[in-house]
Amino acid sequence: MTSVFFGGLFESTYRASPIRLVDVGARGGLQPNWRPAQAHLHMVGFEPDPEEHQRLAGAGEANRTYLNAALYSKAGKIKLNLCKSPATSSIFPPNRALLRHFPQPDRFDVVRVVEVDADTLDAQLSASGLKDIDFLKVDVQGAELEILKGGVSTLDRYVVGVEVEVEFMPLYEGQPLFADIDPFLRDRGFELFDLRPTYWKRRPGLGGRKGQLAFADALYLKSPETLATQIEAESDVDARRAKLLKAMSIFLLYGYPDYALCLLDRCGSVLENADRVAATNFLHRSRDLCIRIPHFPGRNALHRALSKGVDIIAPVYARWAAGGFRLGNRD
Repeated sequence: MTSVFFGGLFESTYRASPIRLVDVGARGGLQPNWRPAQAHLHMVGFEPDPEEHQRLAGAGEANRTYLNAALYSKAGKIKLNLCKSPATSSIFPPNRALLRHFPQPDRFDVVRVVEVDADTLDAQLSASGLKDIDFLKVDVQGAELEILKGGVSTLDRYVVGVEVEVEFMPLYEGQPLFADIDPFLRDRGFELFDLRPTYWKRRPGLGGRKGQLAFADALYLKSPETLATQIEAESDVDARRAKLLKAMSIFLLYGYPDYALCLLDRCGSVLENADRVAATNFLHRSRDLCIRIPHFPGRNALHRALSKGVDIIAPVYARWAAGGFRLGNRD
């Protein structure tokens, strides 16, 4: 596995300026795909559920900050539908007309409606003195676009990438879908890199592994042009150097050394020449096994056969829900 921190080449910079990940909907804590970045990572988690927030904050993990706050596009009171399965709770009411066609719709049964105070992401981060954010993860059961709208300043000035849950069918009444979130992020200079989909079947056990595309985790990264402008706007050379290195580390975390190299070609002047050469050489060595193995006759047929076998044994939840396994090129 390629080191996301360039094998220690820039240790002092990462120690002084670790990657700052903001996780909105932090239930469960740090996600597995971010564990390779733990050496130089500060996570800020927003969790509106008081019990889950208390559990996370009480774990005493280093470099973790958990805020018990609900986020929205503006400050004010919002109603939260607490469902039988806590992970399905949302500010939007469940779409019964749709959910009744799929198994286990009772997970979305609303057991209580509470009114909570909400604030914007921009305001909460500013009040906490946490302005320089590198990556934003949002998974809040349909309210993702509202939260993104409340974080426009943060998105425009600081964020390098976004991982956001997007729905392709309206699981909740009135919720925005992928078609609404995608143009919003593209207008802010982000480009869609990958989707980790989840499929639902109307009848368990019938047909192949996939059902209808229900929702996905979407990975967006800022374009090199937008990032170059963002890096150049940093206050001094140390800040520009740190932002460049952290952006490239995020690209490596998700398995895109080619994108990191593209950004380095664009903004490499913020590094000393020897450091730029060392970083370039490191990125050129970041080749996955599938790339190192040359093409050979029958490779496509072998791939199809192995993929079919993998698909047969791949997990399917209760015979009706299946999904992708990774986002980007890393597990």
